[in-house]
Amino acid sequence: MWNELVELVEEVRRTHNTLVAVGDDLHAGTGISTRLRAVLEYLSHHGPITVPEIARARRVTRQHIQTAVNELLALSLVAYEPNPQHRRSHLVALTDAGARTIDEMQLAEQTALGPRLAGLDPHHIAAATETLRSLRAALPDPEARLDPKDTP
Repeated sequence: MWNELVELVEEVRRTHNTLVAVGDDLHAGTGISTRLRAVLEYLSHHGPITVPEIARARRVTRQHIQTAVNELLALSLVAYEPNPQHRRSHLVALTDAGARTIDEMQLAEQTALGPRLAGLDPHHIAAATETLRSLRAALPDPEARLDPKDTP
Protein backbone atom coordinates (compact mmCIF):
# COMPACT_ATOMS: atom_id res chain seq x y z
CA MET A 1 0.00 0.00 0.00
CA TRP A 2 2.89 2.41 0.69
CA ASN A 3 3.90 2.56 -2.99
CA GLU A 4 0.33 3.39 -3.99
CA LEU A 5 0.23 6.21 -1.43
CA VAL A 6 3.52 7.60 -2.73
CA GLU A 7 2.11 7.51 -6.26
CA LEU A 8 -1.10 9.24 -5.11
CA VAL A 9 0.84 11.99 -3.33
CA GLU A 10 3.03 12.54 -6.38
CA GLU A 11 -0.07 12.78 -8.58
CA VAL A 12 -1.60 15.32 -6.16
CA ARG A 13 1.59 17.41 -6.41
CA ARG A 14 1.65 17.26 -10.22
CA THR A 15 -2.06 18.12 -10.38
CA HIS A 16 -1.61 21.02 -7.96
CA ASN A 17 1.28 22.42 -9.99
CA THR A 18 -0.72 22.06 -13.20
CA LEU A 19 -3.72 23.81 -11.66
CA VAL A 20 -1.51 26.68 -10.47
CA ALA A 21 0.02 27.07 -13.94
CA VAL A 22 -3.38 26.91 -15.68
CA GLY A 23 -4.89 29.39 -13.20
CA ASP A 24 -1.98 31.79 -13.53
CA ASP A 25 -2.26 31.62 -17.34
CA LEU A 26 -6.02 32.01 -17.34
CA HIS A 27 -5.97 35.00 -14.99
CA ALA A 28 -2.71 36.60 -16.17
CA GLY A 29 -4.39 39.89 -17.08
CA THR A 30 -6.18 40.29 -13.75
CA GLY A 31 -3.16 40.80 -11.50
CA ILE A 32 -4.56 38.10 -9.21
CA SER A 33 -2.21 35.20 -8.53
CA THR A 34 -3.38 31.72 -7.65
CA ARG A 35 -2.43 32.44 -4.02
CA LEU A 36 -4.64 35.54 -3.91
CA ARG A 37 -7.43 33.73 -5.74
CA ALA A 38 -7.38 31.01 -3.08
CA VAL A 39 -7.96 33.58 -0.31
CA LEU A 40 -10.75 35.28 -2.27
CA GLU A 41 -12.44 31.93 -2.85
CA TYR A 42 -12.10 30.95 0.81
CA LEU A 43 -13.73 34.22 1.90
CA SER A 44 -16.45 33.76 -0.71
CA HIS A 45 -17.33 30.35 0.75
CA HIS A 46 -16.86 31.11 4.46
CA GLY A 47 -17.59 34.80 4.90
CA PRO A 48 -15.65 37.18 7.16
CA ILE A 49 -12.95 35.41 9.16
CA THR A 50 -9.64 36.20 10.85
CA VAL A 51 -6.25 35.74 9.22
CA PRO A 52 -5.20 33.06 11.77
CA GLU A 53 -8.44 31.14 11.15
CA ILE A 54 -7.85 31.16 7.38
CA ALA A 55 -4.26 29.99 7.94
CA ARG A 56 -5.34 27.13 10.21
CA ALA A 57 -8.04 26.01 7.80
CA ARG A 58 -5.70 26.19 4.79
CA ARG A 59 -2.83 24.63 6.79
CA VAL A 60 -0.39 27.38 5.90
CA THR A 61 1.39 29.97 8.01
CA ARG A 62 -0.36 33.05 9.29
CA GLN A 63 2.33 35.12 7.57
CA HIS A 64 1.49 33.51 4.21
CA ILE A 65 -2.16 34.52 4.56
CA GLN A 66 -1.32 37.95 5.99
CA THR A 67 0.85 38.73 2.96
CA ALA A 68 -1.97 37.71 0.62
CA VAL A 69 -4.51 39.74 2.62
CA ASN A 70 -2.22 42.79 2.50
CA GLU A 71 -2.05 42.51 -1.29
CA LEU A 72 -5.83 42.10 -1.52
CA LEU A 73 -6.33 45.12 0.78
CA ALA A 74 -4.14 47.19 -1.55
CA LEU A 75 -6.35 46.11 -4.47
CA SER A 76 -9.51 46.95 -2.45
CA LEU A 77 -10.76 43.37 -2.89
CA VAL A 78 -10.98 42.75 0.86
CA ALA A 79 -11.47 44.97 3.89
CA TYR A 80 -11.12 44.61 7.62
CA GLU A 81 -14.24 44.51 9.75
CA PRO A 82 -14.48 44.69 13.53
CA ASN A 83 -14.42 41.32 15.24
CA PRO A 84 -17.06 41.19 17.98
CA GLN A 85 -15.14 38.34 19.65
CA HIS A 86 -11.70 39.97 19.70
CA ARG A 87 -10.74 43.64 19.72
CA ARG A 88 -7.34 43.30 18.05
CA SER A 89 -7.95 40.46 15.58
CA HIS A 90 -10.08 41.93 12.82
CA LEU A 91 -12.19 39.93 10.42
CA VAL A 92 -11.21 39.89 6.75
CA ALA A 93 -14.18 40.25 4.40
CA LEU A 94 -14.69 40.47 0.67
CA THR A 95 -15.59 43.88 -0.67
CA ASP A 96 -18.18 44.10 -3.45
CA ALA A 97 -15.27 44.36 -5.90
CA GLY A 98 -13.69 41.25 -4.34
CA ALA A 99 -16.94 39.28 -4.64
CA ARG A 100 -17.29 40.33 -8.29
CA THR A 101 -13.66 39.43 -8.97
CA ILE A 102 -13.90 35.89 -7.60
CA ASP A 103 -17.23 35.34 -9.38
CA GLU A 104 -15.68 36.49 -12.68
CA MET A 105 -12.60 34.29 -12.14
CA GLN A 106 -14.72 31.22 -11.43
CA LEU A 107 -16.87 31.89 -14.50
CA ALA A 108 -13.75 32.23 -16.66
CA GLU A 109 -12.45 28.92 -15.25
CA GLN A 110 -15.74 27.16 -15.88
CA THR A 111 -15.92 28.53 -19.43
CA ALA A 112 -12.32 27.62 -20.27
CA LEU A 113 -12.04 24.30 -18.44
CA GLY A 114 -15.62 23.01 -18.41
CA PRO A 115 -15.49 21.45 -21.88
CA ARG A 116 -12.11 19.80 -21.13
CA LEU A 117 -13.37 18.32 -17.87
CA ALA A 118 -16.90 17.39 -18.98
CA GLY A 119 -15.96 13.73 -19.48
CA LEU A 120 -14.91 13.18 -15.87
CA ASP A 121 -17.24 10.86 -13.99
CA PRO A 122 -18.86 12.65 -11.00
CA HIS A 123 -18.69 9.40 -8.98
CA HIS A 124 -14.94 9.17 -9.57
CA ILE A 125 -14.55 12.80 -8.53
CA ALA A 126 -16.52 12.14 -5.32
CA ALA A 127 -14.44 9.02 -4.59
CA ALA A 128 -11.18 10.90 -5.16
CA THR A 129 -12.36 13.70 -2.90
CA GLU A 130 -13.25 11.26 -0.13
CA THR A 131 -9.92 9.45 -0.50
CA LEU A 132 -7.99 12.70 -0.19
CA ARG A 133 -10.07 13.75 2.84
CA SER A 134 -9.35 10.42 4.51
CA LEU A 135 -5.65 10.72 3.74
CA ARG A 136 -5.51 14.25 5.17
CA ALA A 137 -7.42 13.17 8.30
CA ALA A 138 -4.94 10.35 8.89
CA LEU A 139 -1.95 12.69 8.75
CA PRO A 140 -0.63 14.51 11.83
CA ASP A 141 -1.49 18.15 12.43
CA PRO A 142 1.17 20.22 10.62
CA GLU A 143 1.60 22.37 13.73
CA ALA A 144 2.53 19.31 15.80
CA ARG A 145 6.12 18.19 15.64
CA LEU A 146 6.29 14.66 14.29
CA ASP A 147 8.76 12.36 15.96
CA PRO A 148 9.42 9.20 13.90
CA LYS A 149 9.34 7.20 17.14
CA ASP A 150 5.73 8.31 17.77
CA THR A 151 3.60 5.92 15.79
CA PRO A 152 -0.04 5.11 16.38
